[in-house]
Amino acid sequence: MCFSNRRTACEEDIYGSQLTRITDGFITSVKTISGEKVPVLGKIDIPVKINGNVYQGLFHVMQNLAHEVIVGRDFLQEHGAVIDLKNSSVTLKTGPRK
Repeated sequence: MCFSNRRTACEEDIYGSQLTRITDGFITSVKTISGEKVPVLGKIDIPVKINGNVYQGLFHVMQNLAHEVIVGRDFLQEHGAVIDLKNSSVTLKTGPRK
């Protein structure tokens, strides 16, 4: 999972001071779909708000991503995601973590 370290007023409201808890990770960079190599700044265990529910997740932090958060298969599997391609929706089956 990926988390952009761009800070906005919204992020400050949602995540507060947790962004200072970034630790070193074992992944040093990732290759994007365009082939660009993007450095990984570290990792963080942080809550993510999705449709008003808060879910905990471990994220790799990178700069200047196109999206604020990109969830991966590990997050989707942990939270029992059901992907409905016909209706373009994702449902998380397990309840939010506290």
